[in-house]
Amino acid sequence: MGKGLASLHQPRGPKDARERNSYGWDSAKLRHLLLPIDRDFVRSIPVSWSGGHDSLSWHYDRNGCYSVKSGYRVALQRKLQAAAFSSSSSPSQKWWSSLWSFNVLPKVRIFIWRVCLNAVPSLANLRSRKVVADPWCPRCGVEVESGGYAFFWCGGARKV
Repeated sequence: MGKGLASLHQPRGPKDARERNSYGWDSAKLRHLLLPIDRDFVRSIPVSWSGGHDSLSWHYDRNGCYSVKSGYRVALQRKLQAAAFSSSSSPSQKWWSSLWSFNVLPKVRIFIWRVCLNAVPSLANLRSRKVVADPWCPRCGVEVESGGYAFFWCGGARKV
């Protein structure tokens, strides 16, 4: 309960000794401040019998405190999960599994993975970040240099 909901919560008036320590929602404040649908939802939230106070907590961080870094991390994770081409998607699962089982150095596997996700500093990616002005392949000048083009399809790259 944040400060707003805490003000809607108050001890009920004692009718007998059994109810003296019970807590509930202030119906008058609920009627005044909330729409009927919201009132019903708030009333469905159980109120602490001990009278303790709730606090806000960011469950994406160990300390429970929001930071720009933790917010960015959550946003990035959600963006990666929503990506259509991922290493966990079912159509490409077999291919990704074979990539991770290649008998090569881990840094080579990670590099191949990054090339497949277009997460290497190709000229096209650098152009999108406004680092370079010309995204065309410097070896052949035929195509825009993406990660896949630079390493697999460019005639100049094939010669290497």
